Amino acid sequence: MKVLAEKLSGKGTLCVITNNEKIVSMVGGYTENIIDNKAYISVVATLKEYSGKGFAKKLIKEFTDICEEKNIDAVHLYTVHSNTIAVNMYKSIGFTEWKTDDETRKYDLHLIYYIGG
Repeated sequence: MKVLAEKLSGKGTLCVITNNEKIVSMVGGYTENIIDNKAYISVVATLKEYSGKGFAKKLIKEFTDICEEKNIDAVHLYTVHSNTIAVNMYKSIGFTEWKTDDETRKYDLHLIYYIGG
């Protein structure tokens, strides 16, 4: 997780929760140089021993707040259909299924969250 966090911290937007200077949960994505004024979350990760504490939900909210400050219209992400815990969390936040004509990841679930509802 540390290598990915370092990559995103240089080129992306990174929201993290730490414990004793160790990253235990992170949401990372891109809010600059985006297409159609839509940000993209590329990673949502929490160490297993810290899961179930609401960290991912809190960090996604932090990420969407940053997008709102930057006047971004929406945030999208991909997840695996079978990851029902993640899918349910995203939908509880307000993400909805999104299909595009030129879908590049046809076997994943593509979700979008519109800033401001």
